[in-house]
Amino acid sequence: MSRKEKVRLRVYSIDECGFYPRGDNKMPRFGPIAEVLDDLSGWLEGKIIRNTIVSGVNDGSTAQTYCYGVKQIDSDYLVTMWNSVPHATGEGVASIDGRGKVGEAKTASAKAPPDHIPGFATYFWVLPDELKLISISFVDALKYRSIGFKVKQLRDYLRTFAVTQSRYVQKVSRDVSEPGTFLDENRYTKYSTEIENYQDPEGAGGATEKLTFKLTTTFFSTGRTNVTLARKYREHIRAVERKINTDLISKEDRGNVRSLAKMFGLGFQSTTRISEEFRYQFKIENLGEEELEEIIQIWEDSIPSEDDGQKDKWSDVGFKFKKTTATEDFSGSTQWLKRNHLSLTHYVEIGSGNPGIADSTLMLRSLLKIRRRVLERISRSREK
Repeated sequence: MSRKEKVRLRVYSIDECGFYPRGDNKMPRFGPIAEVLDDLSGWLEGKIIRNTIVSGVNDGSTAQTYCYGVKQIDSDYLVTMWNSVPHATGEGVASIDGRGKVGEAKTASAKAPPDHIPGFATYFWVLPDELKLISISFVDALKYRSIGFKVKQLRDYLRTFAVTQSRYVQKVSRDVSEPGTFLDENRYTKYSTEIENYQDPEGAGGATEKLTFKLTTTFFSTGRTNVTLARKYREHIRAVERKINTDLISKEDRGNVRSLAKMFGLGFQSTTRISEEFRYQFKIENLGEEELEEIIQIWEDSIPSEDDGQKDKWSDVGFKFKKTTATEDFSGSTQWLKRNHLSLTHYVEIGSGNPGIADSTLMLRSLLKIRRRVLERISRSREK
């Protein structure tokens, strides 16, 4: 019998998606999100889970990101990712059969059997017609091993897939043969396949301009979106402020806050209570794009749903900008990211045949039943 579980939905706007001429951010030549997902679905067909890694996503990290499957109903998609947990041991971590087929691989909740990949699933509902991406996480995250939202990992995965495996990739084979003898031949024959450029296969003529693929999303907000503001004027940021509620952060982070407090002569005794509202600021020069995106991701992951009873009006991230002609209208005060963000909770069907991972067909059908309600909520939020 299928089960219904409470999930948290966080709404993102898809700001950019496609192949853009370098130096031109106005209009992509091709590569809408629906076509990228269609290509990914076709590429996954017949693969085993271990072979769904796309090169470049996990550079510099021991963790790996796999794709369990892409399900489409009508114009909407549900993307299921599997995020590995390196060096995980014990019975508290779910695992998936790395040799299992995409969409069929079995999970285990006990100690990981051989060839299993410890980790957790994350789910993303994509509405191309609405230019919306909705991340899905179980409210009872510990029970179903689905923790965090990992939107950044999904963006990185889709970006890398688009520039290496999608229909738009133009590849060229180059002769890189080396001298030698084989069956009386003068040299070995060896070819190297390289990516030359990108072109719409339905377009006429060859590609004449260098293109770059972009996929950016913004946590949906009403009014002026300060995430967009921070990205646009990143080079003018002079300070980052953080406000946290120590009652709502992890035990590890509370320990870090306590260590910081000790530097000010506070909290020397383990029983000393630190105020639940803590605020600090860092002055910054030359904030990099990746550093900014990491700050935004931390903020997005820390915001509770407005429907789940965790009202936290304190915790936030803000930016201070240098006063210039471009920023004079808002440089006088901290621009906080938490405005009227949209995060909802609903019950959806997840199936019961494969513990540790939801049935994508049942989940997407269940989401489609509340689609109109969700879009109406987005529309009402935009009007506020």
